[in-house]
Amino acid sequence: MREFVGYCSCCGVEVYCEDGFFNGLHVDGVLLCASCIGETKLEEVQQF
Repeated sequence: MREFVGYCSCCGVEVYCEDGFFNGLHVDGVLLCASCIGETKLEEVQQF
């Protein structure tokens, strides 16, 4: 099962929950896709 969660705040790609596994990160109201998690530092996330 695949459920749409929202759009990545960094690059705008669609983020999904697939078979019970969330393929992104949600911190303080900011949603990031799996690709942007490794590229984005916590300080950058707080700027969104």
